[in-house]
Amino acid sequence: MSTLQSGEVFAGYTIERLLGAGGMGEVYVARHPRLPRRDALKILAPGLAADDQFRRRFEREADAVAGFSHPNIVKVYDRGEAEGRLWITLELIDGADLTAVTARGPVPFADTVRWLGEIASALDEAAEHGLVHRDVKPANILVDRRGRALLTDFGIAHLVSEAAELTGTGMTVGTVTYASPEQLQGMAVDARADQYALACTAFVLLTGSAPCGGANAGAILVQHVTSPIPSAVQRNPGSLPPAVDAVFFRALAKNPADRFPTSAAFVDALARALGGAVHPASSPTVPSAPAAGHSANAAVPTAVVPPVVVPPAPAVPVPSAPVPGRRPRRSGRVIAGVAAAVVVVIALVVALVVTLGRGDDGGSARNGRLLVTPDMASLKSAPTDPKWVFTGAGSRSVQAVGGNERYVMMTSDGGSGGATVYVVDARSGKGVHQWTVPGSGVVLSSCHGLEPGDAVVCATDVVEGAYVIIDLATGKLHPLSVGRGGRVIVSGDTVVTIAKSGAITAYGADGAAKWSAQSSASAWRLPVEGSPVIALSDGRTFTVREIATGRTVFSEDAASGLDPERESSWGAFRTGFVINAGNRVELYNAAGTKTATVEGGWSPVGYDEGASATGLPVLTDEATKQTATFDPATGKPVATVTWPEPAGLITGAVGTKVVVTFPSAGTAASNGDGYPFGWFDAYDGKTGTFDAQFGTALGTDGERLLVSLDSDSFAAFGIDSSTPLWRQTLDDRYTLLAVGGKLYDRNRRLL
Repeated sequence: MSTLQSGEVFAGYTIERLLGAGGMGEVYVARHPRLPRRDALKILAPGLAADDQFRRRFEREADAVAGFSHPNIVKVYDRGEAEGRLWITLELIDGADLTAVTARGPVPFADTVRWLGEIASALDEAAEHGLVHRDVKPANILVDRRGRALLTDFGIAHLVSEAAELTGTGMTVGTVTYASPEQLQGMAVDARADQYALACTAFVLLTGSAPCGGANAGAILVQHVTSPIPSAVQRNPGSLPPAVDAVFFRALAKNPADRFPTSAAFVDALARALGGAVHPASSPTVPSAPAAGHSANAAVPTAVVPPVVVPPAPAVPVPSAPVPGRRPRRSGRVIAGVAAAVVVVIALVVALVVTLGRGDDGGSARNGRLLVTPDMASLKSAPTDPKWVFTGAGSRSVQAVGGNERYVMMTSDGGSGGATVYVVDARSGKGVHQWTVPGSGVVLSSCHGLEPGDAVVCATDVVEGAYVIIDLATGKLHPLSVGRGGRVIVSGDTVVTIAKSGAITAYGADGAAKWSAQSSASAWRLPVEGSPVIALSDGRTFTVREIATGRTVFSEDAASGLDPERESSWGAFRTGFVINAGNRVELYNAAGTKTATVEGGWSPVGYDEGASATGLPVLTDEATKQTATFDPATGKPVATVTWPEPAGLITGAVGTKVVVTFPSAGTAASNGDGYPFGWFDAYDGKTGTFDAQFGTALGTDGERLLVSLDSDSFAAFGIDSSTPLWRQTLDDRYTLLAVGGKLYDRNRRLL
């Protein structure tokens, strides 16, 4: 069964729209067949219904949760089977899950304690009825419009994860990040495993990062089972009182017997430890409602990996983390047992890492490094035969203009009836949808994908500033008008329009306006694609706003003695922004909390128009001619490169690579020569250069850089060389499209 379309009927429910899809299945907004109500309809992945054991467990657990009511647990309404698929309907929540909140950095103490307390109450009462969630994590905790926290996927998500393990697809990285040691080792679990997962969630809310992290499930698993419990205070220095660590040392103990007796007891202890502390961001946080294609009820695992369940070492307990005031137990027997367990874990991790090698669809992280774009296939040699050619348009000439990792959107030239749009499966090259964007002579161009979800925003008339948001899954169109000379950028699931007059409006994927503001004429050029924040100025006050919500996270007026326009003294990166404060550079997360300071002669490197935000902040020192990336949490350099001259402007960011041009580019342009470009890896500092009059970074395979050159070719460059590894000529360079870790030329997928 393919993705259901609006208006289709499944199990009696009328589909309104797709909310999300992944390894667990699809989630839709659906109208109840008899009641005046809209529910969240989850249709589980194909094949699960064929497993009699899974079917029985699914029915048993769904019935148990449906018979249990708690104000902080999403209600289960119904379940069944239709068209060979198992399905379940749940209460549709108007809100967002906590991943949207944690992505912006540490959460105010009051919100943390309130939300955790509500979830703890739900977990403890469920435990009294013999129910264990087994998959507590931010993605399964929803916050509605009233600020109430609710737990979803109770008793369901872990069943799918376990079924995936049995079929060889394994456990999701998201689940492993919050799983208890006993769960990861295949031991019996009870409510104390949920407490451990809730403590991991609390750690994220207070510090902005999980206690155990890594590039893959195996690396995270090793930390849960064998590594010491990290200090939350050190992760968020200056904000958390020391007493917080003692609470986490107990709640995250390796041995369940050493944890708190209940989840509520853990939250009570955490609240006492936080008592009297003043959090830098004290205003309450209520997540805004998600855009179409990303609902609170759409908490669906999107990637699965091979099984990583570690069998326990026979009769050998894993030592718990030290609790203040208690001397840790040590014995040769325990140490030997842990060593044996580590051998087992490492063996599994090695196999896991091999399996998790770069796949067809890339990913958002590699070895703990943030990827701005998914990695491409190997660029060691030039592509020869295309992976596929889309022929669904018949004799009509089509051009790839946008998309994401799942889909590529192709369009024909606009005729009197409008432009025909084809949505093509990026893996197979087979057509999925087709429709028409009405309007005489409409030609879609400059398309940018929204994340998460399957929406894109495209220009329909660049000169007049006309754009349209297109949902690739449903074909719904939402026109936007910016006017002549305006700009459009995308940040996550938000489209920001910037009119030449300085009028700024943010829209969701459904075309609904989120917020609006007015900025001075000179400030409208500041936004950067992929930045979590936007800078505004009225000529007197400089402010930084969070793009997703419009909330002001930084403000400074002319009375401070600094230029309120700040066009050359601030900068953005994927998770925050930097402010040049004269003799130092201050680093902030997207929520406006200062995380570190860089002293010395460093200053932010600006962006060329149309460039994408980098994964790490990039600073330059004109005196030493050094360009460097910095750790936003510590302010320490991550990678430093030295060229004959300091970086002038950032022109692109792909994978972990940053592409810059130099001040001498202006001279080169005036002489008609190619522009000098430098590029480097933001994490290891490996660097290269190239010359091109029209150079655009298309992508990277993690080692090499793919660049469009001049007017009719593209080439791959290696480290420490300005000579291309290979070069290919095209009929027209402007037919190239790089999106979702793939490369397209007209109706062909090349990489």
